Amino acid sequence: MADFRIQHGYVDIPFGGISATINAVGTVTSPDEYLAPAGLDKADIKITGIEHNSSGVEDNDFAGTPGRNNVVIDNPGNLLTSITFSRNSTSNGPLRIFFEITEYIGAAAGPNEIIFRHVESIAHTGTTTIDSSVISGVADASKIVVLTTGHKAADNSGRSESGAGRLTWEFVSASNIARGTQDNTTRNGDVSISVREYTGSNWTVQRVEHSFTAAATTETESIASVVDITKAFFHAQSRYSQNNGGPDYSGFEVWFSSATELSFLSNEINTGQAVVVWVVSNPDMSVEHISGTRADNAGGGTDPDSWTETHSSAEADVSTISIYGECAHTDKTNDVHLNRIGIQVSSPTVINLYRSRDEGNRTYRFSVVSWPEDSGSGPEDQPIDPPFIAQVGTVFSPTVSPGDAPAISPLLIAASGQVFNPTVSPDDAPAISPARIESVSSVYAPTLTAGEAPAIQPDLIAATGQIFQPTVSPGDAPVISPALIEAVEMVFAPTISASGPSIEPGLIFSNTQVYQPNIIRGDAPAIVPALIPSSEVVFTPGINGAVLSYMPADAELATRSVSLVWENRTLTKTYS
Repeated sequence: MADFRIQHGYVDIPFGGISATINAVGTVTSPDEYLAPAGLDKADIKITGIEHNSSGVEDNDFAGTPGRNNVVIDNPGNLLTSITFSRNSTSNGPLRIFFEITEYIGAAAGPNEIIFRHVESIAHTGTTTIDSSVISGVADASKIVVLTTGHKAADNSGRSESGAGRLTWEFVSASNIARGTQDNTTRNGDVSISVREYTGSNWTVQRVEHSFTAAATTETESIASVVDITKAFFHAQSRYSQNNGGPDYSGFEVWFSSATELSFLSNEINTGQAVVVWVVSNPDMSVEHISGTRADNAGGGTDPDSWTETHSSAEADVSTISIYGECAHTDKTNDVHLNRIGIQVSSPTVINLYRSRDEGNRTYRFSVVSWPEDSGSGPEDQPIDPPFIAQVGTVFSPTVSPGDAPAISPLLIAASGQVFNPTVSPDDAPAISPARIESVSSVYAPTLTAGEAPAIQPDLIAATGQIFQPTVSPGDAPVISPALIEAVEMVFAPTISASGPSIEPGLIFSNTQVYQPNIIRGDAPAIVPALIPSSEVVFTPGINGAVLSYMPADAELATRSVSLVWENRTLTKTYS
């Protein structure tokens, strides 16, 4: 069963625009729409790209200021309906924002569970630290990660002040708050954050801080072993103090140099320049770390500039893949947007990269995360191997439990005379497809319980002489359609209990068919004469309770059982 659902999209702020909004919809038809998650404690949204921000403004003239390029999520707590991204300037060109919505859809208290404790957009006004609102419900502070999901700086920031609005974060357990630290306190701005608690037993979280001491020199920090770097990712944040340092100062690289070490690199450094890295590992996760370069085209190419990277994910689609660890640096430049790259998962094996301007040599890194799935031992998790059911007379009686239970393949029911007795319980149980009941004289007696039990398809009962004995219990059990009973001389003996599905007239329409329902007390469906339209049909239900609406005059039926034979359109009643 998949434990996560990831949604990918993008939206553009147009020329002269200050904001853009994406909306939750019933069916996604464009990249600026998404499906609402189940709850705010189940999901969050983040910008995917270098500096957790936009791909940069496309215009050239004075496009480089942070106010024109930096984007924040204004209302992260509104994720169930809509999200608005905004910048602080309307005086320049368009930019694109790539986003990801991460939703935990696994079992409560599962080994891969994440609880999304808090989201907030916070204004900062020249102080060294800023605090979030109080965060409730935290069970283990050592498993907290504070993500930067977007940030914007005041429009009066200079072209080279790419560090304006940049903060690193920590969780202060004594007061249950997230605290951000900035070194450049001369500029105002806004930052959006998400506080996640990786509560599942498979997760390990570390927070590592590094202060740069030398330019253009690889520096390292030791970490607790993640055992295997293909089972770990990180989220990196940076801060620095210089007012006039361009992207060559604010840009940086971080990577796993081993399972016990992180490496750091910045082309230029200044006082207070630091990076905080939140390292997250899980033995059931798969992570591929990618690095690359994009050459300076000196304005000779086409803006915006886009290209792809490939990866080796084994995922079937993009709904379980995310981007983390985005970082980059560029040549010396004054313009903030010349370090920006937007990053988006395009397919299970292709990542799209997008920059607004094709100028500047970019060196970049990011990680492709394939989220873990619960690998427990329940029947919903274990494959059922066809060779187990390969001999005549084998009894196969699985219990298929809630959740994304495994498909039962056609070869499972391949032997003549086989007994197939599954119990299909509530929730997202798998559909039982026609080929599963493909042998002559097979016994098919499923129990379909309350909830969204799977539909029983017509071709399930396609073999002459087959015995079909379902038990359909209360709740939203599937309708049993006429085509289910289409074989001559078939025995159809369902047990239909309270609130069971209606039995349609066409269910009994073949000559010499045997129809032996057992209808028990409660709100069982009415049985009308049209149910028995053919001659020589044997209709012998067992009846308990006042349920026979087609014989209202017979008061004794309210307290007594009856045997019925309907032959040649004549009803014979025998009381017990």
